[in-house]
Amino acid sequence: MKKSLILILTVLTLFTFEAECKKPKVKYSPIPNTSLEQVFPHAAAVLYLSFKVGFEEFDYGKRLLKSTYYEYYTGLTKQRCKFLCYIDDSKTFHIDVTEVQFRNSNEIWENTSPSSLFKTEEKMRAGVIESVRQGLQKPEYCKENKKWFFRDPNINSLFFENATDLAGERWFETHLKDKEIDWHVNFVDIEKNSDSSQNYKYKETFTYATSSLSLGSIDFSTMNFFIVNYTNKDSNVLTQKGDNLDLKGFCRKLHYDSGMFFITLTEELESPIPVNSVQAKLQEPAKEEKSVLEVAEKLKQLKELLDLEAITEDEYNTEKAKLLGR
Repeated sequence: MKKSLILILTVLTLFTFEAECKKPKVKYSPIPNTSLEQVFPHAAAVLYLSFKVGFEEFDYGKRLLKSTYYEYYTGLTKQRCKFLCYIDDSKTFHIDVTEVQFRNSNEIWENTSPSSLFKTEEKMRAGVIESVRQGLQKPEYCKENKKWFFRDPNINSLFFENATDLAGERWFETHLKDKEIDWHVNFVDIEKNSDSSQNYKYKETFTYATSSLSLGSIDFSTMNFFIVNYTNKDSNVLTQKGDNLDLKGFCRKLHYDSGMFFITLTEELESPIPVNSVQAKLQEPAKEEKSVLEVAEKLKQLKELLDLEAITEDEYNTEKAKLLGR
């Protein structure tokens, strides 16, 4: 996410949310006549910035988005909950506070009874939806939220996890193709581009890990983005492998297979897509395309071995790291 965007959204979101929650009587009221494209980006921004939660489920077909756990206190009791955003058949947007739990004397999380949704949870729920309602009235705010939401790697990972190939193609064409992305990624390597006719001096490779599961303060991540960036800038020539960098570029091609994203970026939108990128459409695949797809196939085989318990988790992570480091 862009640093400037984070600052703008933080100020606007927190101001609106805190103002709504400080009202003497905050009543929950769903938002009618809306769509996923309109309301989900804003709701996600409110939850991400005000509650510091991630997201564990995004079902486009069912029109729902579920957050990871948010921890808070009710009196002296430590509690946690998840936020469930959804749109019903009448195109009305709702937010539910679900999976409410409390920390018992043995430091174990226990579920609360359905009737024990206290004023704290109701106030949070009402405050969030009012913040969303107010934000929807700010066109410039909604525009920035949509850019963030539909280009965010974690949201994309959740969408593609259950999407059909056709749905993935439509998502890419609508939200990612030729759009500028700004991600914080892991630097793998840089090399001179072998084909001088492609107008790019360097080919950089990066990886990105999405958080697939969050338990308290512990995040379990999956390294599932493999990114190739074509550039003329030499700013990363002396960069050490493994450094975390801000990466900007235009998303030109995307290939998704078995939980892995293979993405081609170019520094300039007007420049042609390198013909030896992994996703280039050629009758005879280039050597690079073959090698990257071979890596994808080996990663798939490794996952199958792990699922069969033929190898350990440590062995799986070690071999995967070797493959991604090539």
